[in-house]
Amino acid sequence: MEFEKVIAQNHTSEHFKGIHLTRAQIESIVKAGQSAPIVDELRDQFHISVISSERALEYLT
Repeated sequence: MEFEKVIAQNHTSEHFKGIHLTRAQIESIVKAGQSAPIVDELRDQFHISVISSERALEYLT
């Protein structure tokens, strides 16, 4: 996706609807994030955004 298209699609969070994830879906997302390799050349430029969710944290603990 082109950078300009991503910016054009950027909306404030009030436009998004909440979705309900199962415990298995949350665990799958976490495992995928932990196993994703980061190329050494990109490590200094790589950023991860995290959305805190008490419900998600309860599932994981």
